[in-house]
This record gives sequence, C-alpha cells and structure tokens, in this order.
Amino acid sequence: MGFFHQSWDDAKKKGDRDREEKVLTPYLNCILKSPRPNIALAKQLADRAVSIKKSKWSLWRQAETYLMRWNHFTGDDDEEVKLDYFDVMDELERYPGGKPFYNQIMAQECEINDDWDAAVAYMDQANPDNGLGVTLKKWGLMLRSQRGDLIDRAVSEIQNLCASKARQQAKRVFSEAIADLYAKALSNKGQLQKFKLKHLGLPLTEAKLEEIYLNARNSGGRSWEIDD
Repeated sequence: MGFFHQSWDDAKKKGDRDREEKVLTPYLNCILKSPRPNIALAKQLADRAVSIKKSKWSLWRQAETYLMRWNHFTGDDDEEVKLDYFDVMDELERYPGGKPFYNQIMAQECEINDDWDAAVAYMDQANPDNGLGVTLKKWGLMLRSQRGDLIDRAVSEIQNLCASKARQQAKRVFSEAIADLYAKALSNKGQLQKFKLKHLGLPLTEAKLEEIYLNARNSGGRSWEIDD
C-alpha cells in the first residue's frame, strides 16, 4: 500500500492527473479490502477520483466507499453520513450506464443487512448482459449467505453453465475461478469430491484441479471472490 501512496503523492506533486487517475483505483481497492480500512483516506481518494474524471467507474467506487463509511461509522453524525451515501448513490443511478453498478452496491447494502434474497435479486439486475464476472460475484454472495437453498442454486447454475456449449471464451478465461467457487460450494455442503470437479469439463490441468480441491477442503467452504 505504501507504493501506491508514494505514487499518488508523486503524481499530485507533478500535476500529472492521468497518472494520478491510474494510481487511485488500485490504491483505493487496497484500502477497501484491508482488514482495518482507513475510511477517511478511502473517502478522500474516491472523491478525488471523481473530481479528476467522473465516470460510472469512479462513481461506483465512490458509492462503495460511502457505503463502507456509513457501515463503519460510530460518531454522532450518522444521519449526515447516511445522506452522503444516498446522494452519491442517486448520482450513480442517474449517470449513463451507472444502473448496473448501482445495483451491485445495493446488493452489498442488502448483504450487510442480511437480506440475502434482495441481494441476489440486485445482482441479477446488475447483470443485464449476463457477464460472467458479475455472475461469479453473485455466486460468491450466495455462498457467503450460508443458506442451503442459495448454495444449491449456485451449484446448479455452475453445472448448467459448464454443460452448455455457449460462452466458451468466457469459461476459458474464468475456468479456475468457476472451479474454485464450485469446489467451495460443494465443500460447504459436505459433498466435495475430486471427480465432480473433473466433470465440469473446464480446461484445467490435473495439478490445478488438485490444488483447487485441497484449497476448498482446507478452507471449510469459505466463499471465493474475484477482484473488480
């Protein structure tokens, strides 16, 4: 994280907005994914990214940051923090092409509130083009729910995807991610067996399938998530 901070600081001093924009995204990601995120710094970075270049991407990150800020807030101005989040969400929803990203943030909000059915519904709405990257996020959410019906649905959807002859290129790109999530879903259900991974028919080596199997067995079925 220190590297990103130094790079950001250097870009600011030189007035290199293009370089600053490129550094802000990975820097913000590191903060948001850390065990103890610096929310104040994350807000500063997210706001700066929007000021440099307003886009559906920068507004998405800003909304995610403001949701985390609201979720972590413990002060006396909770209503103001909540309204700040609502304001950026309203802007994201209205921005051209922003609605799918708005729905992803709404899914995160529902997950925080343990409203898993609504969270899954929002993830479905967030994926009008049926992109596999967003679908993987949805399956990860279903696994995190620890609900048998949602995990069963994720397993069924993975099996149907792999059995289909469609979306071959996407399946090749995400083959390891698909197998990893499938293995952890099976492990969660107490049904993990190596031959079931092979039956998916994904283009993975025996060594990679063995690695995925062992990771799932040792993880106890914890969810797998892809980076944005």
